[in-house]
Amino acid sequence: FPQLATGLLVGVDGSLEEAVTWAHRSGHQIVAPHWWLLGDRPDVATAGLVGAGCRVFVWTVNDEELARRVESGGAAAIITDDPIKIRAALQVEETE
Repeated sequence: FPQLATGLLVGVDGSLEEAVTWAHRSGHQIVAPHWWLLGDRPDVATAGLVGAGCRVFVWTVNDEELARRVESGGAAAIITDDPIKIRAALQVEETE
């Protein structure tokens, strides 16, 4: 399935720098860090991952302000336990 994107899930004990290196070496297009790894500047950290050539899926984002910050950094997706709250915070209308 060459058209299927793969990603590297990065837990709280991981390193963003190592994740980018491993993702590139392994052919992953997506880096999916836990939100905690993004530190005090989640927008800047997310933008850094995007700038390194990764699509970024951040998990598990349940805080509205954090969602807005990772979105502004260029995250391609947010994984959340509360999609209604997060969509409202991002002012995204669900389309079907």
